Amino acid sequence: MATFKFTSGPDNQVGTNGNDSMDALGGDDTLDGNFGNDLLLGNTGNDLIAGGGGIDTLKGGDGNDVLDGGTENDQLFGDAGDDLVYGGTGLDTLNGGSGNDYLSGGADNDKLYGGSGSDALDGGDGNDTLSDTDNTTIYGTASAEHDEMIGGLGNDIFYGGYDIMWGGDGNDNFNVKNQGTTYGGTGNDIITISNTNANLASWLEGGLGNDSITAGTGNDTLFSGYGKDTLKGGSGNDSYVITFDNFYDDSGNPDTGADSIIDSSGTDTIYYIRDFKSDGRDDDLDTAGKELDPVLKSNDYDIIMPIDIENAVLDDQVFVNNPNSLTYTIAWLTGNSRANDIKGSNLYDILDGAAGNDTINAGDGSDTIFAGEGKDKINGGSGSDWAASRTNFNLATDSTNVENIDLLDFSTAISATGNNRNNTLIGNKFNNKLYGAAGNDVLDGWFYSTTFYAPVIDTLKTTGDDILTGGSGDDLYRIDSPEDKIVEAASTGGIDTVEYKGAIDKDTYVLPDGVENLKMLDKLKGGEGNNLNNRITGSSAANILKGGYGNDYLDGGTGLDAFEGGYGDDTFVVDNISEVIKEVAGQGSDWVQSANINLDLNNANWGGNIENARLTGTTTNLNVTGNASSNQLIGNGGSNVLEGLGGKDTLEGGLGDDTYRVDTLTDTLIEIANSLDTAGKIKTGWIDTIQSSVNFTLASLLNFENLSLTGSAAKTATGNTNDNIVTGNDLANTLSGLDGNDTLDGAGGLDTLIGGKGNDIYRLSNDGDVITEGSGATDGTDTIEIQNTLDLNDYNNVENLTLTGTLAANGTGTNNANVINGNSAINTLTGLDGNDTLKGGEGTDTVIGGKGADTLDLTESLASKDVVRIASGDSAASTIEADKIIKFALFYDTLDLVGTKIVANASTVNGKDVGSIMSHSISNGIIKFDDADTYAAPLSITSTTNLSSVIDYLKANITDSSTAAFQVGTDIWVFQDNGSSDTLVDLVGITASSLSIGGFSSTAIHIA
Repeated sequence: MATFKFTSGPDNQVGTNGNDSMDALGGDDTLDGNFGNDLLLGNTGNDLIAGGGGIDTLKGGDGNDVLDGGTENDQLFGDAGDDLVYGGTGLDTLNGGSGNDYLSGGADNDKLYGGSGSDALDGGDGNDTLSDTDNTTIYGTASAEHDEMIGGLGNDIFYGGYDIMWGGDGNDNFNVKNQGTTYGGTGNDIITISNTNANLASWLEGGLGNDSITAGTGNDTLFSGYGKDTLKGGSGNDSYVITFDNFYDDSGNPDTGADSIIDSSGTDTIYYIRDFKSDGRDDDLDTAGKELDPVLKSNDYDIIMPIDIENAVLDDQVFVNNPNSLTYTIAWLTGNSRANDIKGSNLYDILDGAAGNDTINAGDGSDTIFAGEGKDKINGGSGSDWAASRTNFNLATDSTNVENIDLLDFSTAISATGNNRNNTLIGNKFNNKLYGAAGNDVLDGWFYSTTFYAPVIDTLKTTGDDILTGGSGDDLYRIDSPEDKIVEAASTGGIDTVEYKGAIDKDTYVLPDGVENLKMLDKLKGGEGNNLNNRITGSSAANILKGGYGNDYLDGGTGLDAFEGGYGDDTFVVDNISEVIKEVAGQGSDWVQSANINLDLNNANWGGNIENARLTGTTTNLNVTGNASSNQLIGNGGSNVLEGLGGKDTLEGGLGDDTYRVDTLTDTLIEIANSLDTAGKIKTGWIDTIQSSVNFTLASLLNFENLSLTGSAAKTATGNTNDNIVTGNDLANTLSGLDGNDTLDGAGGLDTLIGGKGNDIYRLSNDGDVITEGSGATDGTDTIEIQNTLDLNDYNNVENLTLTGTLAANGTGTNNANVINGNSAINTLTGLDGNDTLKGGEGTDTVIGGKGADTLDLTESLASKDVVRIASGDSAASTIEADKIIKFALFYDTLDLVGTKIVANASTVNGKDVGSIMSHSISNGIIKFDDADTYAAPLSITSTTNLSSVIDYLKANITDSSTAAFQVGTDIWVFQDNGSSDTLVDLVGITASSLSIGGFSSTAIHIA
């Protein structure tokens, strides 16, 4: 054995390969045992001790030491101080001693003892034993020292008190003294707590696996986690935390997968947490979309409280492991025979106290509470809640914050009474009494309820003779037999409705006193009103609807129905012109109404005693026609035609482009005003037209746009300040537009058209019509539209002309600036003086600009032989500005240059490209530019710089208002200099041989 010499200061020693013994004395020392079975003592100071190979014993002594056992089975003692102790490989024993130590067992099966202080123990791999039980108990309080133990891999054993223990993987065994917090992790774990202090509470969580958890005398929490766990409470008031999936095995079987809960004593509570996994089960209402069944319990998460547990809570937490497979989730919690305290979640819950006098607080959400087994205290919380009752139930006295009742099929459940809220009360197969009290209630005595309001309904109920009492609100009664009795106060009962849906066919049902409305849903042929203002609605069958003495609204539905209005102002809603209406003559002002057929009050099936008609709907275009009486006719949101015929009628079109046909000035016309945008254009609203057989003016009808004269008597028509279209008839009419941009169309006859202010259009049927148009600044720019030849000089103050139709016609302008448009035939358009715009359109047209800076447009889609005459009689050189040709068309067009001045010659100047520029062959109207002084060969100028040289030369050498033609490369150019602004025109496809003194043409001339 080697001899090692140590001092009281810091030493550093490495052992031999043999069995060494080192005592470091004082100082912060470093000891390395190397190989062999060594004894290494740190003594005082903060030492670093490594055992190395062999079975070593390491003792840190005083100070904060670091011990590493190395390989094989070592014993390590941290002793006093906050030590770090590492076992390494092998079956090690680690003792922390006093102080706050960290012990790590490493690989293999280790034993770890924390000692005093708040220690951390990590077993690592292997089946480890972790122990730290030195903490003492002061009655009523817990120890100030808390250890943390981690088992890691393997089947570990824990001994601790006031500690936090994590089992990790493996089947672990926890032995907790007094108090502790445990997490079992994976594996089948056993957790047991032993104490005698009822004031100490522990958290015992099994984690994954099939665990066994046993509580002590304190108020402990047992958390099952996942798996088939056995939970055994102690003598305290324990809490059990259960996830829903613990009640099923992997196949969804609730019998073989249930937890086992054994309660010893105390008042205990179970907390249920929804935890949904992708296990192939339906986590929604059942797949058919049906409501839940109180016997079969067709939902997935059904819970029955264990017999020894007093209280239960549905936790608000929801853990969803496969959210894409879930759409809606519920839980059904049933109590036991004890007096349970049951609390719902903020989700949708179904709570059943079962036997015993229970307290049920449903919480937020729309919940269902089963009542009737015991004297229960029920609070629905927020949401629209239901009481599914086995006995008579009164919402006002038997519950708080519950709105609805469904009487289950028990003979003890006969009556249901509401409260001052809006209630729905559903009866059963017995003879029920349903009392709505205050509020707008639904009293449902149907043989089969299809409301699906309640999460629990009874299917295929057998009908009973029910008594339904509504109260003061707007109540809804659902009955299935005329024998059902309704009690409703006539003066304070609100506006009430009966919905009839029977099991067998019945001929008729008469509304009882105090009830206003009837809906005939099924198995009822006829419905009859009372002395009130009734609203009766039929079904899809052929119904007979009778109104009685009030102002009744009778809607037959989709069948072929018959109506009897009786007395009062009645409304008949029809969908077929073959439906029959009987109305007492002279009794009230009656209406026929439809959303899908034209209405004609002269229909023989409707008896002739109906005064008014109304169209409904938003987009359907329908018509409504009156009779000889004074009618009120109302359109819908579509484009309607309203015609009053005889009488003093009121016509109201509503939305849409409506047409009003009037025959007397005593008719009243009502139309919605249009809304304009910032530019003055119609943003909302529609364009409405009056067709009048008498003289008519729109001056006071500002919501109308257009006016047409019909018949053989009307001669005058006047617009308003809108943009009007005013149309005459075959007579000699006088049409006035007033303000606005109006269109005046005389139609047949010799008409007088007075445009007024604005840009007006005159549509002439012949050239004998008279136009009166002002010359002021506000009189606008006006246009004549005509099929015949017309000279604007025959009409004062009209600027523009458009030829219409398909016949050949000519148009001539004035000396002012005109816009003249041709039609599709052969036209000659002459602008005369002024800066005119002439557009030939289709056909073989001749466009003569005349003097002025004219725009000549021969754009067309069909090939035609057009002629453009730049100047006729006057030289273009004498005009102020040159003409602009927009486009030659697609065929054999001709540009006529007769009378224009082509420059005879141009002097030689030096261009910017050094070469001289001059003209020659001027007799052919072509200027060719040479790149040499000899001018022998033509120069093809293609670059921008060359072209600039050409332009500069032309500007310098061509006189004001002169015209020159020249060639650059393959392009032919025409240049016009007017002194202030120049025009350069490219003649595509022109060659020298194609030009002549009298004019030139080409197979593809295009001026752009």
